[in-house]
Amino acid sequence: MVLKIKVKYGRDNKDKGSPTPKTNSRGAVHSKLYRERLKKDPEEWKRFQERENARHRQRRARRSEADKLRDREKSRTRQQRFVERKKAEGEKIQQKVKPLATRSEKMKKAEYNKIKKRESRARMTSQHKRRVKEKDAKRKREKRNAKRKKQNINQTPSLHKTSGFPSITAKRMAASRLWAKLPKEPERFAEIVEEFVKGSRTTPRKKAALRRHGLGINKGKRDLQFQDLITENLKNKLQVLKKKSDTSSRKDRRLLASAHLISKKYHMQSRLANNWINKSRGVSWKCLSIRHIKCGKAKIHIIINIISHSLFQKLRPNTVLLQHKTKLNQCLCEYCTSILLKLQALNRAAVAYKMPTIKIKNKYELIALTMCPKEDNEKYNKPGCIYRECEDCGVSLLKTKVMALEEHHGEEMIQWMKWSDQQYELCGKTKMKKVVITERTTVSNFLQEFVKETESLSKHLFVANWQQDGFTTISKTLPENWTLMVLDFAENYSCLRQLILPNISIHTNMYGNVDM
Repeated sequence: MVLKIKVKYGRDNKDKGSPTPKTNSRGAVHSKLYRERLKKDPEEWKRFQERENARHRQRRARRSEADKLRDREKSRTRQQRFVERKKAEGEKIQQKVKPLATRSEKMKKAEYNKIKKRESRARMTSQHKRRVKEKDAKRKREKRNAKRKKQNINQTPSLHKTSGFPSITAKRMAASRLWAKLPKEPERFAEIVEEFVKGSRTTPRKKAALRRHGLGINKGKRDLQFQDLITENLKNKLQVLKKKSDTSSRKDRRLLASAHLISKKYHMQSRLANNWINKSRGVSWKCLSIRHIKCGKAKIHIIINIISHSLFQKLRPNTVLLQHKTKLNQCLCEYCTSILLKLQALNRAAVAYKMPTIKIKNKYELIALTMCPKEDNEKYNKPGCIYRECEDCGVSLLKTKVMALEEHHGEEMIQWMKWSDQQYELCGKTKMKKVVITERTTVSNFLQEFVKETESLSKHLFVANWQQDGFTTISKTLPENWTLMVLDFAENYSCLRQLILPNISIHTNMYGNVDM
């Protein structure tokens, strides 16, 4: 029997006289040889690459999601096997190091993440939002509980660190022996305990231990507790006065109740003062004094602490504002207040309609806009400009300034505040009072009313300024033995707000001795 073996060589390998490489796929060998042959012709190799790229693009477009997931899993498994094989061979695999991002790249990435997060929140349903909030609340709650638990563990002292006794039973037995020796009568008991606490035999270490257990001792020579003394004394007096019904007792009770409220309000300041005195070095207790104020049958003990101005500023409560924090408006009249409210509405409209050129700061800038400039070294404008008799100025200049607003937004609505008279019934009588109301009309009507009121404002401000200058001159240049009196005839009007229009009459009189 004859055994025949047929050996097949590749076409290129025949020329070289070498056999075909050993491989598990015959098609792979032929494909490799085919590509090597095409590479010899650059143009043919380029056309081959273009055809392959197009074919691969079509193949990727036809792939389903299941195919993509299967390929990813295969690639992941193949990569893991490769890493394990390299580790078994003792080779180190160089992982790709991500380059550090620059500051601009970080900012762009943060902005991109912010936009995407905003879009993600916009697409979330109400149920999804609720789930996210519940998850976030649970995470924060667990974090707080873990923090509290850690603090409790750290702050929980052991018995041998906080107590001088080896056990609770030993502590109880020592207390029992001490109670058996102490007197039963309350006053003697208090004196003995005070001697234990404040006696000369109490060393500084024992005093420090007493303070740690809540028995605070002042470091000064006199143990004065500001707030405790005042509050306790007031409470005792109030309890006594509550049982009396005569007029004098009721008066004293009201006074003491007010003092008690004030002492509670400034409890924090007293406590800060106590802390400052306890922590100060070399504090002289001579700066403390006790004053007794007798009001009727009540006797109030007030402890006064003389401190420096800088410490007084530190003890100022946040509710007490300085003078420059409070805006004070005085000498308000109906003309000025009405113009100010309209100026606020005009400036709001200028901002809303993006017309900053028509904004007017205050009433003085408004009047300067409608009059000719002042002459050199003159305090007031010309009389013709003030009384609106000048042909070169007037409210027509104001109309020109606000003309653009009226042309573009004349039919739109505008809203402003206005003082007006309102009737009300009191004890069967009809009376009038000034109240603030909200007015709403078109921009054209608002500007007409605004221009009309501005026409008489120049004379009003001139008279007010001239009177003020005259009063200042008189008050500063009074002759000898002369007296200047400002008389205000009040009529018991109630003032509920700072910007309310007052209804008062002020008369200025001068009195002096004239030698005849």
